[in-house]
Amino acid sequence: KLTKQVQQLNQYVGASITYTLPQGSKVLDGTTMIEWLDKDEEGNYTKDETAFQAKLKEFVAEMAKETDTLGSTMDFKSTYGTVVSVKTVDVGWKIDQTKELETLTANIENGECVEREPEYKSRMSSTENGGFGNTYIEADLTSQHVYFYKEGKLVWSSDCVSGKMTVDRYT
Repeated sequence: KLTKQVQQLNQYVGASITYTLPQGSKVLDGTTMIEWLDKDEEGNYTKDETAFQAKLKEFVAEMAKETDTLGSTMDFKSTYGTVVSVKTVDVGWKIDQTKELETLTANIENGECVEREPEYKSRMSSTENGGFGNTYIEADLTSQHVYFYKEGKLVWSSDCVSGKMTVDRYT
């Protein structure tokens, strides 16, 4: 009976997917997936495909909620040490939930043990410096100063003049 249960569990939850995310790693393995199975009074496990897919979809949506930054704001530590909230219009992380659900389903069906990134619609070029990388230009409109960092080191800075902070003249 125990051997049969082990075989059933290995069939249903033998996969292990370790995601590499900007904020760290996240694991989906048998420890979580076993809770998504039905168990009868004799200890036999069965998989309700519709309910299991709903749990996978919920898992992917939660991972996206924790990861996605495209179209929201990200914190950036300025040269002065203050944290500035930067609106991410054209850059940021965005998981393609439909593609990720397809890939994840295939990983599980094939019993794969893999470490990978999720399927992205949009991604930052780096995870360093909150996703902004270590080579960037910082324009501080309050102090009217521009800084150029290359590989994390300040290589150039200059005073600047920006547009008037009205709707028709935003810098």
